[in-house]
Amino acid sequence: MEEQKKHQITVVIGVIISEGKIFFTQRHDPGSVYDKKWEIPGGKINHGESPLEAVVREIKEETGYDIEVLRLLPIETAMHAQGLQVIMIPYLCRIVGGEFKAENGKTLDGKFMSIKEMEAREFLPRDTEIAASALAAFEKYQTL
Repeated sequence: MEEQKKHQITVVIGVIISEGKIFFTQRHDPGSVYDKKWEIPGGKINHGESPLEAVVREIKEETGYDIEVLRLLPIETAMHAQGLQVIMIPYLCRIVGGEFKAENGKTLDGKFMSIKEMEAREFLPRDTEIAASALAAFEKYQTL
C-alpha cells in the first residue's frame, strides 16, 4: 500500500459579516471532493505579500468586494483530503465597496447565510465552526 503524501499550506480567509449573516462562496472544482461545497472566501499568500494584503486581494478576486479588515480571529487548522493540512488565518471583515461577481472558473455563487441557513448546505472542513466563532466575535466587537 502506498503511503499518503502529507503536506501543509497556509491561507488567509475573510469572514464577512452583515446583518447577522456570514458571506460564503460556492466552489467550482470539478472532479474534486470539494466541488460545489461552500466556503469562507480566501486563499494562499503570495511571496512578498503580507497576510493582510493577501486577504484584501483574495476577497476582491473571489467576490468583487472591497473590504476593510476589522480584526484577526483565532488561527485554525483543518485536515483535508489526501493528507493536506490547511492552516487558516481568518480575519473579520466588512464590505466597503464593490459588488458580488463570481471568480471566473473558480466560484459558482456567493451568498450571505445565517447559522440556520448553513445547516442545509455542505461546507469545507472547519468553515462552519469558524463562521459561528466569528459571528460571536463580531457581536462582541460591535459592543466595544
